Amino acid sequence: MALTFPQLNMHLKGRGQILYPRLKPQLDAAFANLSSKPGPKGEPSDTAKLIKDHEDREAALARGELPQFSAEQLERQKAYRIMFGPYLSAQRTQADQRPAQPVVGLPPETARAIIAFADAGLFPPDIWPDVSSQWRQIQATAVLPDPTAL
Repeated sequence: MALTFPQLNMHLKGRGQILYPRLKPQLDAAFANLSSKPGPKGEPSDTAKLIKDHEDREAALARGELPQFSAEQLERQKAYRIMFGPYLSAQRTQADQRPAQPVVGLPPETARAIIAFADAGLFPPDIWPDVSSQWRQIQATAVLPDPTAL
């Protein structure tokens, strides 16, 4: 059955991986602005900085650390998510009417760390569906008092 373009657009909303072929020219144009040559005073190239930042984030996550962002970085991430929201997978699910039950065995501190990680926009798109299915339960766990606090 053929879909109309409005129906197709509605169906594809938030499906960035499906839209990739259509967006590839724009993404390539944005990537073309990154330089591979070191700066005039010996500064690292744009691509070297991008790779180093990514590897630093991955190493911090492997050590169990949440990355620290400046206020400017957080503002830019939020603006990016707002501007490109239709092309990104949703990182928030709609709340349904039933109250969520806390996740048994998940410490509230860990639930709060998961929420901070999501708020920073760090969940990869292939991992987020697994987390989003439990999002309301994670939120319910995060508001519980910490049993280790005296």
